[in-house]
Amino acid sequence: MPKLVFLTQVRNASDTLPETIGSVLAQTCGDFEWVIADDASEDDTPGLLRRLAARDARVRPIFFETHDMKKNFNAALKSIYQRSEAVWLAILDGDDLLLPSFVETLVGLGETHGADLVLGRFEPFFAEEEPAGLAAPAPLMDAALGADIVCSLREFCENFVFTGFFPTAWQWWGKVFRLSVLRRMGLLAGEAWDIGFSADFYFGCKRLVLCDEALLRYRVRAASDSHRRLAAWDAGGQRAAQRHLHEARRGLLERAGCWAGEGRAAGHRRQALWYHDLREAYMRCLRLSDAALPESEVAAALLGVLAPDLEPGAAREETAGPGFLLRAWQGLEDAFAREGGFFGLGAEQSAFLREDMRGMFLSAVLLVGRARRAALAPAVWCGWALALCPALAAWFEGEELLLVPGGVRRQLLLGQWRMAFLALRAVPPQEEGAGLAKAFLCRALGVEEGWLAAFVLARGARLTGRKRGFLGKR
Repeated sequence: MPKLVFLTQVRNASDTLPETIGSVLAQTCGDFEWVIADDASEDDTPGLLRRLAARDARVRPIFFETHDMKKNFNAALKSIYQRSEAVWLAILDGDDLLLPSFVETLVGLGETHGADLVLGRFEPFFAEEEPAGLAAPAPLMDAALGADIVCSLREFCENFVFTGFFPTAWQWWGKVFRLSVLRRMGLLAGEAWDIGFSADFYFGCKRLVLCDEALLRYRVRAASDSHRRLAAWDAGGQRAAQRHLHEARRGLLERAGCWAGEGRAAGHRRQALWYHDLREAYMRCLRLSDAALPESEVAAALLGVLAPDLEPGAAREETAGPGFLLRAWQGLEDAFAREGGFFGLGAEQSAFLREDMRGMFLSAVLLVGRARRAALAPAVWCGWALALCPALAAWFEGEELLLVPGGVRRQLLLGQWRMAFLALRAVPPQEEGAGLAKAFLCRALGVEEGWLAAFVLARGARLTGRKRGFLGKR
């Protein structure tokens, strides 16, 4: 009976798979089998797999004639549930590399501590920097654990502020799963793919080990086939995935009794969950914006990610914001104002993280506007943008932000105010959208007092109380 079974899904991977094969066959513990599912490749990947299986009985390729990433992956996983006698399962991408001690170390820790899941670190490397060898990399996190950590599921949840940010906490690679738990749960890949799979598996865990070694090298490349295929899923799938991850993580904390409560620790766990929500939405938006899809589909998918509370056909005009994501942002802002930080971090680290989160969410909102704002009610889009930029909300009202020229609007939202002001130097006071932007910048930057007086005269009675109050500030 093999100790571990690897599962790898590949499609057109003949350029990277040989290196992956070399790293697997170089394991110091060779007591494993390897199921490799070919997702209807159109290059020499099938031939490569047949040659590998002919010389190594541990390799079992499965060939699918029709390309379907999720269906074929799940079919291969079901075959493992039905046929494999291994104790552990590891999922490996067809372009990543293992350190020689991956199996020996992670399986050894799992068996020693009676764990259901063992998580290791990983080291990223870029495709253009192909490694000559596989020297053991340094740990990724700034502060190494110093030792492996063994914990119950409750302890994992109690320390979610730390464990939730462990490098492989929410991916299925870089870790080993106890196969009997997976089989009992009947767990398969869904819309949320590897992150959803991992989040769901925690519900079946009793004991976990966090290994303080990087035993996997994760290849970073823009042309990743799996990323392209993930990005091409329909808007409904993206929305369902975002909702699934939020509910799985929150459900995990609720089940362990670590969500409710007014204490500082409970508040920090909620902040950590909100951060995960925002980051996941941003990453999905980036993938979608780079996908080879029609503009209208990209806009619909982006909207689905940012506003997962909305169902198709819902009255978007009546919706004040993007569901739990905007609530997550507002919750983090409230925490920062109340405590001066997040997760118990210091003021400087928290300020940096706050800008990082703001940038992520704001970039996602801008992507929606760039793709196709017609897919979203103008008032809703403006509401999102102004909620992220309170300084602008002190001046702009309703849908006025959309009157501002696109390039200047982006500079305003990103805080590039002097650049925006320079772009508007020649704007006359009576100009509608650009004039509004320049008037805001004049007061915010303390310049062009004469122009500002002309603007107030041109607007006359149309100048609202909010704007008069803003202009009166010094």
